Amino acid sequence: MTSVVLLLLFLEPVSNFLRRWKTWDKFFTWLFNRTYHKHNAKFEKYGSIGLAIFVGVPLPVTGAWTGCAAAFVFGFKFRNLS
Repeated sequence: MTSVVLLLLFLEPVSNFLRRWKTWDKFFTWLFNRTYHKHNAKFEKYGSIGLAIFVGVPLPVTGAWTGCAAAFVFGFKFRNLS
């Protein structure tokens, strides 16, 4: 559980730090735009409930770490998740 809280708190500062370099900025821009456009409609429709279902379903690649990344990409605030 501790690692999830740390991820939620530090994903944005680390991303902003890495974006200082052109290569990382291009990578993050590409990754976030691709992910956002592919899945935005689903996350807008279901919101936090959809994120909870995504994390709660015991399938490969749907755990807490991926849920943290999804929450970061789609702009969920830490206070809304706890």
